[in-house]
Amino acid sequence: MAELIGQLINIALSLLMWLIIGRVVLTLITGDTRTFFSEFFRRTTEPVYQLVRRVLPIPERLVPLAALLLIIALRILLLPLLRAG
Repeated sequence: MAELIGQLINIALSLLMWLIIGRVVLTLITGDTRTFFSEFFRRTTEPVYQLVRRVLPIPERLVPLAALLLIIALRILLLPLLRAG
C-alpha cells in the first residue's frame, strides 16, 4: 500500500514539474497569456507559485525556478521515506 501511495505521489509531482516547465517554455516562446494553453498552464501551476511566493521572499522572475526546486526537493525527501515505511 505504501508503495502505491509513493508511486501516486511521484506521478503527481512529476506531472506538476512538467506543467511548470511547460508554463515557463510557453511564456518564453509566445509571451501571450490569452491562449487556451497559457491559461491552462497558469491555472494548474498557480497554486504552487502562490505557495512559493508566500514562503520565499524572492523576485517574481525567480518563482518558477523556486517552484521547480521545491518539487524536486519534495521528490527527493518524500519518496525514500514512503518506500522505506
